Amino acid sequence: MASTWPREEWPLPEMEAELYWLVLAEEDLFSAILAAQATYEEFASIADLEQFKLLPSLLSISVKVFLSSREHPFVGEHIYADNVSCSRESIIGNINADSKFRDDLHEGDIIRVPKTRLSDWFLVSMDGRGIGGFSLPQVLGEMSEQDRTVVVNEPPFAWFSYRNPVNAADQLAALPVCEQCGRRNLLDAAAFFPNDSERKVEICGLCRNGLRRLSCELFGIRILRTEGAPLKCAGCLHGRPVPTWEPTLSAEPRKPTGFSNEVYFWE
Repeated sequence: MASTWPREEWPLPEMEAELYWLVLAEEDLFSAILAAQATYEEFASIADLEQFKLLPSLLSISVKVFLSSREHPFVGEHIYADNVSCSRESIIGNINADSKFRDDLHEGDIIRVPKTRLSDWFLVSMDGRGIGGFSLPQVLGEMSEQDRTVVVNEPPFAWFSYRNPVNAADQLAALPVCEQCGRRNLLDAAAFFPNDSERKVEICGLCRNGLRRLSCELFGIRILRTEGAPLKCAGCLHGRPVPTWEPTLSAEPRKPTGFSNEVYFWE
């Protein structure tokens, strides 16, 4: 994790039972996933705003989530999902490929998983510039040179070519703090890089557009709204997709090595 990571604004999640699946992750991937989870609330508020607006302003909003196999909770796959709807505790989306580990999950299925299964998120502007993509360097690093040549110009990798060699965590850490709201705005990230002498901005894009960070009056999830707008998330106003699949709790609780508290594993 970058030493400049703004932990006061985006605290890293504590390693607890719900993150058991991270135990076997390599150090770089482990840090990347923690950064993605630390900024989940900000990502979710932008995803909600896009669903609230009449006209879209983003090309793509998607996530990558970890799904474990039936046989072993530590073994599984990271699978992409779009058409994302977020709550405080869970993520709903359409997966974009058949599962390699489960015969009951297929491309297009609507899944709901705990937010603790998030391994990456992606916000893409209309000009094709991506924000997020924390784990992509690790994914590319595991490929052969031949495979990298094929995929590097395809989404999601092509969305982030503009910022190479800067990674997602360093890009977000470099964001200037808004003098009005005292926060960083993720949507400003495509314009800023570490050590960029031109990166000082007095007012962030959210404040310039009259948006404030508020909470949905029914479910408490963070939302971005202008003054006078209803204090309800898009899910409350328009409904959320009905998942066709979600993890179920196994019958017997098991304790992974290193965790003292009793937990139920997601199948």
